[in-house]
Amino acid sequence: MLLGNIQHVGDGRNGDDKNSFPPSDHFGVCIEFEFNNGNGGGASKCVGSVLESHQQSDCNAWATTALRSTETILALQCNERKLQPSSLDLFDPKSSLPVPHITLLCGFVELSNRQAVNLANQSLRNAIKSAFGDVPQHKLKLPITDQSFAVFEHAQSSSLVYKPDLNDGTCSWLGKLYSTLRATFPQCHEQESRFRDGWTPHISLGKYATPDLARERLVQLQKHFSIGGGGVDNNPRHFITCDSIGIYRRSAIDSKLYCCSSLPFVQRSIETLNQTNMKPFVQSSGTLERNRFNGMACGIIHEVERACKFATSAVFGDDVTAELKLYGSCAAGSQSCLPGVSDIDAIIIVRTNREGVAMNALPRPNDNVKLLEAMIARINSLHAQAKCRLRVSSAGGIALSMMTLRLMPGAPSMDVVVCFQDQHGEPMDESSRAATDSVRDHEVILEELRHLEQQFHIDLVPAFYGAVRIIK
Repeated sequence: MLLGNIQHVGDGRNGDDKNSFPPSDHFGVCIEFEFNNGNGGGASKCVGSVLESHQQSDCNAWATTALRSTETILALQCNERKLQPSSLDLFDPKSSLPVPHITLLCGFVELSNRQAVNLANQSLRNAIKSAFGDVPQHKLKLPITDQSFAVFEHAQSSSLVYKPDLNDGTCSWLGKLYSTLRATFPQCHEQESRFRDGWTPHISLGKYATPDLARERLVQLQKHFSIGGGGVDNNPRHFITCDSIGIYRRSAIDSKLYCCSSLPFVQRSIETLNQTNMKPFVQSSGTLERNRFNGMACGIIHEVERACKFATSAVFGDDVTAELKLYGSCAAGSQSCLPGVSDIDAIIIVRTNREGVAMNALPRPNDNVKLLEAMIARINSLHAQAKCRLRVSSAGGIALSMMTLRLMPGAPSMDVVVCFQDQHGEPMDESSRAATDSVRDHEVILEELRHLEQQFHIDLVPAFYGAVRIIK
């Protein structure tokens, strides 16, 4: 059965165009199973519920007895990469997990095989449902004020951190989530065992050689986020948003942590919708389903970005840097993505990272392919479940090499292309120009919508993308 009640009759051949698919590759397929009750009386509607109940009970029993491991952690994944509008990275690039996150359980459970990962995933889904239901009632976000920052002093360095205030009503969901996870995994108590203050949620913003240097940066951030008299547009509320938690496992290759599961807070799946219960979807313009997709995609995007940086250094050295930029339905400000319908589109922008150093030697023939092949090798070495391949697409008659990957079972797929840019941000060859055209098309649309917003004083961008989600 095709989602959206589109029936496929015929294959479009021999003039049979009337009943064939429209020209699109974005379809979701739903397979319905029925369990026979064994009495010849047809399918039993209660069997599915009984099986689900047994499965949940088994998962809860496993989670209760699962031993903790220092090789895994459970982390809250942050959607934003930078602390806006300060443009400070929301992670410590030198840490073992250089992605925006708050550690929830460290260490998490032992994940020695795929079955253990599956049990952990299901136990976490049960815990999320216990904490928030199928759908969180409010957007899960963390407020940022001038009091949100602190300095942690270590033996030989100091860390600047963001600390959410759990006494702030906006953050109450985080304490509830942590309590639910601790009850679900009672063996994972290392933070309470090691530290006097127990669990202290925070986001590491970087390490500094001395406490004075860290405090100097702290004062700058406090001024930046102060309310009134020099604050950010005198706006008292800026937020970090969160749509998922991720399981991270330490790699034997470099001892860093890498994502092996990304679980969204929104449990309601778009595959369960049909013409009889579309009202909640239409009323919210698919916002919840968009949040679910963001939660599923968050860990994937971080992992591909890390592989991109590693491969760029390996292929081109330190004089060249690469930025992974999303476009299409997943681009910042777009938000028209839906699970089962959308994929993740990204472009790698390669340019010099030294002022005055020209990229005269780049791009050489097949440099884009070499970079994508290095990324595939890196991803495959870290993620046993990943499926990656190189393919060639045509953009305006120009052959465009592309990497398509699925990092883990059930995750959205991702398409990645490469663009070489000069110091002025202009593409350096035909394939790079074809790659950037797609990004610029989206940016032009977004700029026009924002212009209309200013002209008519309405929130047109959210309305436009809500309409796009409904159409999808």
